[in-house]
Amino acid sequence: MILLPIVGRELRRATRRRRTYWIRSFAAAWAVALGAWMLTAVETWQAGASIGRSLFDILSALAFVLCLLAGVFTTSICLYEEKSTGTLGLLFLTDLKGHDVALGKLVAVSLNTAQTLMGIFPVLAVSLVLGGVSVGAVW
Repeated sequence: MILLPIVGRELRRATRRRRTYWIRSFAAAWAVALGAWMLTAVETWQAGASIGRSLFDILSALAFVLCLLAGVFTTSICLYEEKSTGTLGLLFLTDLKGHDVALGKLVAVSLNTAQTLMGIFPVLAVSLVLGGVSVGAVW
């Protein structure tokens, strides 16, 4: 038996949705806009390290909040959609256990969130170049 077969099914469904690509693009564009705005606010480049640190702090705090909320909300929405379309009962007719279904849905929708965070990562790397942030903090 395949480990977490729901993950493969949900990933195939996610690749067909346009919303997946728009959310990732929006997150990356938003992070670039925030970084560009903060860089234009620099009056002297001696203060670049403080701008780099504040950019890193803001983006990492927003990414942390996204991680806290996204997994719970997207999993509950995914399970609700399965129940409303009547396919949740079909999942339990297979040899899957309840934790296979719930964990599979959580992993599948959390991967989309992780890819959204990867769109923010280059702007976090800019804060490394500006200074005030270590390589370990960025990773």
